[in-house]
Amino acid sequence: MVKVNKTASLILATVLVFCASAGCTAGGGGSKDNGNEKPIDRQEPVTLTFYSMPAFKLDQIQTHIIEPVRKKFPHITIEVVDNTSGKKIDEVVNQFVTANAIPDFMLTNYSTVRTLKSLGIAFDLSSLIKGNKVDVAKFMPRAIEYLKLYSEQNELYSLPFFINVNTMSYNKDIFDKFGVAYPRDGMTWEEISDLAKNLTRSVDGVDYLGVNPNRPYVIAPQLSLDVIDPKTGKAAVNNDGWKRVFQLFQNIYSIPGNVPKNQNDFWGAKNSFYRNQNLAMNLLWWDQTVGGLQELQNGNKEFKWDLITVPIFAEKPKMGQWLDQFDMTISSQSKHKEVAFQVIDYLTSAEYQMELSKNGYISSLNYPAIKEQLGANLPFLKGKNVQALFKMDYSKPLSRLNFDVNELMNPFYVGMVYNNKDVNTTLRELEEKLNQAIQESGR
Repeated sequence: MVKVNKTASLILATVLVFCASAGCTAGGGGSKDNGNEKPIDRQEPVTLTFYSMPAFKLDQIQTHIIEPVRKKFPHITIEVVDNTSGKKIDEVVNQFVTANAIPDFMLTNYSTVRTLKSLGIAFDLSSLIKGNKVDVAKFMPRAIEYLKLYSEQNELYSLPFFINVNTMSYNKDIFDKFGVAYPRDGMTWEEISDLAKNLTRSVDGVDYLGVNPNRPYVIAPQLSLDVIDPKTGKAAVNNDGWKRVFQLFQNIYSIPGNVPKNQNDFWGAKNSFYRNQNLAMNLLWWDQTVGGLQELQNGNKEFKWDLITVPIFAEKPKMGQWLDQFDMTISSQSKHKEVAFQVIDYLTSAEYQMELSKNGYISSLNYPAIKEQLGANLPFLKGKNVQALFKMDYSKPLSRLNFDVNELMNPFYVGMVYNNKDVNTTLRELEEKLNQAIQESGR
Protein backbone atom coordinates (compact mmCIF):
# COMPACT_ATOMS: atom_id res chain seq x y z
CA MET A 1 0.00 0.00 0.00
CA VAL A 2 1.32 3.45 -0.91
CA LYS A 3 0.39 6.43 1.22
CA VAL A 4 1.68 9.93 1.89
CA ASN A 5 3.88 10.41 4.93
CA LYS A 6 2.49 13.31 6.96
CA THR A 7 5.91 14.39 8.16
CA ALA A 8 7.14 15.27 4.68
CA SER A 9 5.12 15.85 1.52
CA LEU A 10 8.07 14.49 -0.38
CA ILE A 11 7.62 10.97 0.86
CA LEU A 12 5.25 8.36 -0.43
CA ALA A 13 5.40 5.87 2.34
CA THR A 14 5.24 2.48 0.76
CA VAL A 15 4.76 1.03 4.17
CA LEU A 16 5.35 -2.63 3.70
CA VAL A 17 5.64 -4.27 7.07
CA PHE A 18 7.01 -7.75 6.93
CA CYS A 19 7.35 -10.48 9.53
CA ALA A 20 10.79 -11.07 10.95
CA SER A 21 12.22 -14.35 9.78
CA ALA A 22 15.56 -16.08 9.50
CA GLY A 23 18.18 -13.39 9.07
CA CYS A 24 20.48 -12.85 6.09
CA THR A 25 24.13 -12.04 6.39
CA ALA A 26 24.61 -8.28 6.59
CA GLY A 27 28.27 -8.50 5.57
CA GLY A 28 31.31 -6.87 7.04
CA GLY A 29 33.05 -3.65 6.17
CA GLY A 30 32.44 -0.12 7.18
CA SER A 31 32.75 3.42 5.86
CA LYS A 32 34.65 6.55 6.60
CA ASP A 33 31.84 8.25 8.49
CA ASN A 34 29.47 5.53 9.70
CA GLY A 35 30.77 5.41 13.24
CA ASN A 36 27.36 6.47 14.56
CA GLU A 37 25.63 3.52 12.94
CA LYS A 38 24.27 1.15 15.53
CA PRO A 39 24.79 -2.59 15.04
CA ILE A 40 21.54 -4.17 13.90
CA ASP A 41 20.44 -7.64 14.81
CA ARG A 42 20.03 -9.70 11.67
CA GLN A 43 16.37 -10.39 12.47
CA GLU A 44 15.51 -6.92 13.74
CA PRO A 45 13.13 -5.04 11.42
CA VAL A 46 14.83 -2.21 9.56
CA THR A 47 13.24 0.55 7.49
CA LEU A 48 15.16 2.12 4.62
CA THR A 49 13.96 5.23 2.83
CA PHE A 50 14.52 5.13 -0.93
CA TYR A 51 14.31 7.63 -3.78
CA SER A 52 14.38 6.92 -7.50
CA MET A 53 14.66 9.39 -10.34
CA PRO A 54 11.27 9.72 -12.12
CA ALA A 55 12.37 7.67 -15.15
CA PHE A 56 12.05 4.59 -12.92
CA LYS A 57 8.38 4.68 -12.01
CA LEU A 58 6.58 3.54 -8.87
CA ASP A 59 5.26 0.34 -10.44
CA GLN A 60 8.79 -0.53 -11.57
CA ILE A 61 10.12 0.18 -8.08
CA GLN A 62 7.48 -2.10 -6.63
CA THR A 63 8.21 -4.93 -9.08
CA HIS A 64 11.98 -4.70 -9.40
CA ILE A 65 13.12 -3.42 -6.01
CA ILE A 66 10.55 -3.68 -3.22
CA GLU A 67 9.21 -7.16 -3.98
CA PRO A 68 12.56 -8.89 -4.58
CA VAL A 69 14.06 -7.21 -1.50
CA ARG A 70 11.08 -8.29 0.61
CA LYS A 71 11.47 -11.85 -0.61
CA LYS A 72 15.23 -11.90 0.03
CA PHE A 73 15.23 -9.89 3.27
CA PRO A 74 11.85 -10.18 5.04
CA HIS A 75 13.05 -7.94 7.88
CA ILE A 76 13.73 -4.95 5.60
CA THR A 77 10.97 -2.44 4.85
CA ILE A 78 11.42 0.15 2.09
CA GLU A 79 9.69 3.53 2.21
CA VAL A 80 9.66 5.12 -1.24
CA VAL A 81 10.23 8.84 -1.54
CA ASP A 82 7.89 10.56 -3.98
CA ASN A 83 9.30 10.48 -7.49
CA THR A 84 6.17 11.77 -9.24
CA SER A 85 6.67 15.51 -8.79
CA GLY A 86 8.06 16.06 -12.28
CA LYS A 87 10.84 18.21 -10.89
CA LYS A 88 14.43 17.85 -11.94
CA ILE A 89 16.46 15.59 -9.73
CA ASP A 90 18.70 18.46 -8.58
CA GLU A 91 15.63 20.29 -7.28
CA VAL A 92 14.33 17.20 -5.53
CA VAL A 93 17.64 16.52 -3.79
CA ASN A 94 17.79 20.13 -2.61
CA GLN A 95 14.32 19.68 -1.13
CA PHE A 96 15.51 16.62 0.74
CA VAL A 97 18.20 18.73 2.38
CA THR A 98 15.80 21.56 3.22
CA ALA A 99 13.27 19.16 4.75
CA ASN A 100 16.01 17.20 6.56
CA ALA A 101 14.56 14.08 4.94
CA ILE A 102 17.47 12.62 2.99
CA PRO A 103 16.78 9.03 1.87
CA ASP A 104 19.02 6.18 2.96
CA PHE A 105 19.71 5.13 -0.61
CA MET A 106 18.81 6.32 -4.09
CA LEU A 107 18.60 5.28 -7.72
CA THR A 108 20.00 8.10 -9.83
CA ASN A 109 21.84 8.94 -13.03
CA TYR A 110 25.64 8.78 -12.82
CA SER A 111 25.95 12.55 -13.30
CA THR A 112 23.77 13.20 -10.23
CA VAL A 113 26.87 12.53 -8.13
CA ARG A 114 27.87 16.09 -8.96
CA THR A 115 24.83 17.42 -7.07
CA LEU A 116 25.13 14.93 -4.22
CA LYS A 117 28.75 15.92 -3.65
CA SER A 118 27.97 19.65 -3.67
CA LEU A 119 25.31 19.12 -0.98
CA GLY A 120 27.40 16.81 1.19
CA ILE A 121 25.17 13.82 0.52
CA ALA A 122 27.52 11.68 -1.58
CA PHE A 123 29.08 8.74 0.24
CA ASP A 124 32.14 6.83 -0.90
CA LEU A 125 31.20 3.14 -1.06
CA SER A 126 34.80 1.93 -1.29
CA SER A 127 35.06 0.66 2.28
CA LEU A 128 31.73 -1.18 2.04
CA ILE A 129 32.74 -2.66 -1.30
CA LYS A 130 35.99 -3.90 0.19
CA GLY A 131 34.45 -5.08 3.45
CA ASN A 132 31.75 -7.03 1.65
CA LYS A 133 34.23 -8.44 -0.88
CA VAL A 134 32.37 -7.11 -3.91
CA ASP A 135 34.28 -7.63 -7.14
CA VAL A 136 33.88 -4.38 -9.07
CA ALA A 137 35.37 -6.10 -12.12
CA LYS A 138 32.05 -7.88 -12.64
CA PHE A 139 30.48 -4.65 -13.89
CA MET A 140 30.77 -3.32 -17.43
CA PRO A 141 34.13 -1.51 -17.45
CA ARG A 142 32.73 1.57 -19.19
CA ALA A 143 29.99 1.87 -16.57
CA ILE A 144 32.57 2.07 -13.78
CA GLU A 145 34.62 4.51 -15.84
CA TYR A 146 31.60 6.79 -16.04
CA LEU A 147 31.19 6.68 -12.26
CA LYS A 148 34.86 7.53 -11.73
CA LEU A 149 34.33 10.80 -13.64
CA TYR A 150 33.17 12.33 -10.38
CA SER A 151 35.89 11.01 -8.11
CA GLU A 152 38.99 12.90 -7.10
CA GLN A 153 40.90 10.06 -5.44
CA ASN A 154 39.37 6.99 -7.05
CA GLU A 155 36.25 7.11 -4.89
CA LEU A 156 33.17 5.19 -5.99
CA TYR A 157 29.98 6.91 -4.91
CA SER A 158 27.56 4.46 -6.50
CA LEU A 159 27.25 1.10 -8.24
CA PRO A 160 25.46 0.57 -11.59
CA PHE A 161 22.06 -1.11 -11.30
CA PHE A 162 21.19 -1.30 -15.00
CA ILE A 163 22.33 0.27 -18.24
CA ASN A 164 20.55 2.35 -20.85
CA VAL A 165 21.74 2.82 -24.45
CA ASN A 166 20.36 4.27 -27.64
CA THR A 167 18.97 1.79 -30.15
CA MET A 168 18.03 2.12 -33.81
CA SER A 169 14.58 0.64 -34.38
CA TYR A 170 12.78 0.53 -37.70
CA ASN A 171 9.18 0.11 -38.81
CA LYS A 172 9.03 -2.82 -41.25
CA ASP A 173 5.54 -1.83 -42.39
CA ILE A 174 6.82 1.48 -43.77
CA PHE A 175 9.75 -0.20 -45.53
CA ASP A 176 7.36 -2.75 -47.04
CA LYS A 177 4.90 -0.05 -48.10
CA PHE A 178 7.55 1.73 -50.16
CA GLY A 179 9.46 -1.35 -51.31
CA VAL A 180 12.68 -0.41 -49.56
CA ALA A 181 15.10 -3.06 -48.26
CA TYR A 182 15.38 -3.26 -44.47
CA PRO A 183 18.43 -1.70 -42.80
CA ARG A 184 21.14 -4.01 -41.46
CA ASP A 185 23.71 -4.09 -38.69
CA GLY A 186 26.84 -2.04 -39.28
CA MET A 187 25.34 0.64 -41.54
CA THR A 188 26.99 4.06 -41.58
CA TRP A 189 25.22 7.32 -40.87
CA GLU A 190 25.55 8.22 -44.53
CA GLU A 191 23.81 4.99 -45.55
CA ILE A 192 21.01 5.61 -43.07
CA SER A 193 20.60 9.13 -44.46
CA ASP A 194 20.30 7.75 -47.99
CA LEU A 195 17.67 5.25 -46.83
CA ALA A 196 15.71 8.05 -45.19
CA LYS A 197 15.45 9.88 -48.54
CA ASN A 198 13.53 6.93 -49.97
CA LEU A 199 11.19 6.73 -46.99
CA THR A 200 10.31 10.38 -46.47
CA ARG A 201 7.14 11.15 -48.39
CA SER A 202 3.48 12.08 -48.02
CA VAL A 203 0.96 9.41 -49.02
CA ASP A 204 -2.81 9.29 -48.50
CA GLY A 205 -2.67 12.26 -46.15
CA VAL A 206 0.07 10.74 -43.97
CA ASP A 207 3.46 12.43 -43.66
CA TYR A 208 6.08 9.67 -43.39
CA LEU A 209 9.42 10.64 -41.85
CA GLY A 210 12.60 8.79 -42.77
CA VAL A 211 14.68 8.97 -39.60
CA ASN A 212 15.04 10.77 -36.29
CA PRO A 213 18.77 10.72 -35.37
CA ASN A 214 18.29 12.00 -31.81
CA ARG A 215 20.78 14.79 -30.95
CA PRO A 216 24.34 15.74 -31.93
CA TYR A 217 25.79 15.29 -28.45
CA VAL A 218 24.58 11.69 -28.47
CA ILE A 219 26.48 10.93 -31.66
CA ALA A 220 29.62 13.08 -31.20
CA PRO A 221 31.36 10.64 -28.79
CA GLN A 222 31.38 8.08 -31.61
CA LEU A 223 34.10 10.27 -33.13
CA SER A 224 35.85 10.68 -29.75
CA LEU A 225 34.68 14.30 -29.60
CA ASP A 226 34.24 16.21 -26.36
CA VAL A 227 32.71 19.56 -25.46
CA ILE A 228 35.85 20.89 -23.76
CA ASP A 229 39.58 20.77 -24.28
CA PRO A 230 40.98 18.94 -21.22
CA LYS A 231 44.23 20.89 -21.46
CA THR A 232 42.73 24.39 -21.52
CA GLY A 233 39.39 23.69 -19.82
CA LYS A 234 37.67 25.75 -22.52
CA ALA A 235 34.90 24.77 -24.92
CA ALA A 236 35.97 22.85 -28.00
CA VAL A 237 33.00 22.51 -30.35
CA ASN A 238 33.85 25.02 -33.06
CA ASN A 239 36.04 22.59 -34.97
CA ASP A 240 35.96 20.17 -37.90
CA GLY A 241 34.84 17.19 -35.79
CA TRP A 242 31.74 18.83 -34.38
CA LYS A 243 31.10 20.48 -37.73
CA ARG A 244 30.93 17.03 -39.28
CA VAL A 245 28.34 15.90 -36.73
CA PHE A 246 26.17 19.02 -37.07
CA GLN A 247 26.46 18.85 -40.86
CA LEU A 248 25.23 15.25 -40.73
CA PHE A 249 22.15 16.36 -38.82
CA GLN A 250 21.58 19.27 -41.15
CA ASN A 251 21.76 16.91 -44.13
CA ILE A 252 19.27 14.51 -42.55
CA TYR A 253 16.81 17.28 -41.73
CA SER A 254 17.23 18.97 -45.10
CA ILE A 255 15.50 15.94 -46.66
CA PRO A 256 12.16 17.46 -47.77
CA GLY A 257 9.46 16.43 -45.30
CA ASN A 258 11.77 14.87 -42.68
CA VAL A 259 11.38 17.65 -40.11
CA PRO A 260 8.41 17.04 -37.77
CA LYS A 261 5.89 19.86 -38.08
CA ASN A 262 5.32 19.77 -34.33
CA GLN A 263 8.44 20.34 -32.23
CA ASN A 264 7.02 18.08 -29.55
CA ASP A 265 7.32 15.23 -32.06
CA PHE A 266 10.86 16.37 -32.80
CA TRP A 267 11.91 15.85 -29.18
CA GLY A 268 9.42 13.07 -28.48
CA ALA A 269 10.11 10.76 -31.43
CA LYS A 270 8.63 7.96 -29.34
CA ASN A 271 5.17 9.25 -30.29
CA SER A 272 5.98 9.35 -34.02
CA PHE A 273 7.39 5.84 -33.98
CA TYR A 274 4.95 4.02 -31.69
CA ARG A 275 1.74 5.99 -31.45
CA ASN A 276 1.53 7.62 -34.91
CA GLN A 277 3.67 4.96 -36.64
CA ASN A 278 4.76 7.40 -39.35
CA LEU A 279 8.51 7.34 -38.55
CA ALA A 280 10.56 4.73 -40.41
CA MET A 281 13.75 4.72 -38.29
CA ASN A 282 14.19 6.00 -34.78
CA LEU A 283 17.23 6.38 -32.51
CA LEU A 284 15.80 6.13 -29.01
CA TRP A 285 16.90 5.08 -25.53
CA TRP A 286 16.30 1.40 -24.81
CA ASP A 287 14.07 2.01 -21.79
CA GLN A 288 11.78 4.20 -23.92
CA THR A 289 11.87 1.61 -26.69
CA VAL A 290 10.69 -1.12 -24.32
CA GLY A 291 8.13 1.24 -22.79
CA GLY A 292 6.69 2.11 -26.20
CA LEU A 293 6.44 -1.54 -27.21
CA GLN A 294 4.78 -2.42 -23.90
CA GLU A 295 2.16 0.28 -24.45
CA LEU A 296 1.46 -1.07 -27.94
CA GLN A 297 1.07 -4.59 -26.62
CA ASN A 298 -1.28 -3.41 -23.90
CA GLY A 299 -3.39 -1.58 -26.47
CA ASN A 300 -3.28 -4.37 -29.09
CA LYS A 301 -1.69 -1.97 -31.57
CA GLU A 302 1.48 -3.84 -32.39
CA PHE A 303 3.23 -3.48 -35.75
CA LYS A 304 6.14 -5.12 -37.55
CA TRP A 305 9.46 -3.81 -36.38
CA ASP A 306 13.02 -4.76 -35.53
CA LEU A 307 16.28 -3.09 -34.57
CA ILE A 308 19.85 -2.84 -35.78
CA THR A 309 23.13 -1.61 -34.34
CA VAL A 310 23.38 2.15 -34.00
CA PRO A 311 24.71 3.74 -37.20
CA ILE A 312 28.49 4.20 -37.31
CA PHE A 313 31.17 6.34 -38.87
CA ALA A 314 33.19 4.37 -41.41
CA GLU A 315 36.56 5.06 -39.80
CA LYS A 316 35.29 3.77 -36.41
CA PRO A 317 33.22 0.72 -37.35
CA LYS A 318 32.99 -0.71 -33.81
CA MET A 319 32.37 2.51 -31.91
CA GLY A 320 28.83 2.84 -30.65
CA GLN A 321 27.34 5.59 -28.55
CA TRP A 322 27.75 6.52 -24.92
CA LEU A 323 25.72 4.74 -22.31
CA ASP A 324 23.45 6.09 -19.64
CA GLN A 325 22.96 4.17 -16.43
CA PHE A 326 20.82 3.94 -13.34
CA ASP A 327 23.06 3.77 -10.29
CA MET A 328 22.54 2.89 -6.63
CA THR A 329 24.03 5.24 -4.09
CA ILE A 330 23.89 5.62 -0.29
CA SER A 331 23.59 8.98 1.43
CA SER A 332 26.25 10.03 3.90
CA GLN A 333 23.44 10.86 6.38
CA SER A 334 22.03 7.32 6.43
CA LYS A 335 22.10 5.52 9.78
CA HIS A 336 21.76 2.17 8.01
CA LYS A 337 24.59 2.16 5.48
CA GLU A 338 25.44 -1.51 6.02
CA VAL A 339 21.84 -2.61 5.48
CA ALA A 340 21.42 -0.34 2.46
CA PHE A 341 24.58 -1.79 0.95
CA GLN A 342 23.34 -5.30 1.64
CA VAL A 343 20.31 -4.46 -0.52
CA ILE A 344 22.45 -2.91 -3.27
CA ASP A 345 24.80 -5.88 -3.24
CA TYR A 346 21.86 -8.22 -3.83
CA LEU A 347 20.29 -6.07 -6.56
CA THR A 348 23.61 -6.06 -8.43
CA SER A 349 24.27 -9.79 -7.94
CA ALA A 350 24.35 -12.21 -10.88
CA GLU A 351 21.37 -14.02 -9.36
CA TYR A 352 19.15 -10.95 -9.49
CA GLN A 353 20.62 -9.33 -12.61
CA MET A 354 19.65 -12.41 -14.62
CA GLU A 355 16.00 -11.84 -13.74
CA LEU A 356 16.30 -8.14 -14.45
CA SER A 357 17.74 -8.91 -17.88
CA LYS A 358 14.94 -11.33 -18.72
CA ASN A 359 12.49 -8.54 -17.96
CA GLY A 360 14.07 -6.22 -20.52
CA TYR A 361 16.64 -4.24 -18.52
CA ILE A 362 20.23 -4.15 -19.74
CA SER A 363 22.29 -5.66 -16.94
CA SER A 364 25.17 -3.66 -15.51
CA LEU A 365 27.19 -6.87 -15.26
CA ASN A 366 29.65 -7.90 -17.94
CA TYR A 367 28.37 -11.48 -18.15
CA PRO A 368 27.57 -12.88 -21.63
CA ALA A 369 25.07 -15.39 -20.23
CA ILE A 370 23.03 -12.57 -18.71
CA LYS A 371 23.17 -10.47 -21.89
CA GLU A 372 21.90 -13.41 -23.92
CA GLN A 373 18.72 -13.48 -21.83
CA LEU A 374 17.80 -9.84 -22.45
CA GLY A 375 14.01 -9.59 -22.82
CA ALA A 376 13.41 -13.35 -22.58
CA ASN A 377 10.23 -12.73 -20.54
CA LEU A 378 8.80 -10.12 -22.95
CA PRO A 379 6.74 -11.54 -25.84
CA PHE A 380 7.21 -8.44 -28.02
CA LEU A 381 10.99 -8.96 -28.03
CA LYS A 382 10.81 -12.58 -29.15
CA GLY A 383 12.71 -13.09 -32.40
CA LYS A 384 14.04 -9.52 -32.43
CA ASN A 385 17.67 -8.54 -32.96
CA VAL A 386 18.17 -7.47 -29.33
CA GLN A 387 21.76 -8.68 -29.30
CA ALA A 388 22.52 -5.71 -31.57
CA LEU A 389 22.74 -3.77 -28.32
CA PHE A 390 25.95 -5.59 -27.44
CA LYS A 391 27.74 -5.67 -30.81
CA MET A 392 29.33 -2.22 -30.47
CA ASP A 393 31.77 -0.72 -28.01
CA TYR A 394 30.42 2.03 -25.79
CA SER A 395 32.04 5.40 -26.35
CA LYS A 396 33.62 7.52 -23.65
CA PRO A 397 31.30 10.07 -22.03
CA LEU A 398 31.57 13.81 -22.45
CA SER A 399 33.71 15.48 -19.80
CA ARG A 400 32.05 16.31 -16.52
CA LEU A 401 30.75 19.86 -16.15
CA ASN A 402 28.94 21.70 -13.38
CA PHE A 403 25.93 22.38 -15.59
CA ASP A 404 23.63 20.43 -17.90
CA VAL A 405 25.44 20.60 -21.24
CA ASN A 406 22.59 18.80 -23.02
CA GLU A 407 20.08 21.42 -21.93
CA LEU A 408 22.43 24.19 -23.01
CA MET A 409 22.94 22.70 -26.48
CA ASN A 410 19.30 21.97 -27.32
CA PRO A 411 18.27 25.52 -28.42
CA PHE A 412 21.19 25.65 -30.85
CA TYR A 413 20.10 22.36 -32.33
CA VAL A 414 16.52 23.63 -32.75
CA GLY A 415 17.79 26.85 -34.31
CA MET A 416 19.71 24.92 -36.94
CA VAL A 417 16.84 22.55 -37.79
CA TYR A 418 13.82 24.86 -37.58
CA ASN A 419 15.31 28.30 -38.22
CA ASN A 420 17.81 27.27 -40.91
CA LYS A 421 20.79 28.70 -39.06
CA ASP A 422 24.01 27.64 -40.75
CA VAL A 423 26.37 25.18 -39.07
CA ASN A 424 29.34 27.55 -38.75
CA THR A 425 27.30 30.22 -36.97
CA THR A 426 25.63 27.62 -34.77
CA LEU A 427 28.94 26.19 -33.57
CA ARG A 428 30.56 29.58 -33.04
CA GLU A 429 27.65 30.79 -30.88
CA LEU A 430 27.48 27.44 -29.08
CA GLU A 431 31.14 27.62 -28.15
CA GLU A 432 30.69 31.15 -26.81
CA LYS A 433 27.73 30.03 -24.70
CA LEU A 434 29.65 27.02 -23.38
CA ASN A 435 32.64 29.15 -22.37
CA GLN A 436 30.30 31.53 -20.57
CA ALA A 437 28.69 28.65 -18.67
CA ILE A 438 32.10 27.15 -17.84
CA GLN A 439 33.31 30.46 -16.47
CA GLU A 440 30.17 31.02 -14.39
CA SER A 441 30.05 27.49 -12.97
CA GLY A 442 33.77 26.95 -12.48
CA ARG A 443 33.36 23.89 -14.69
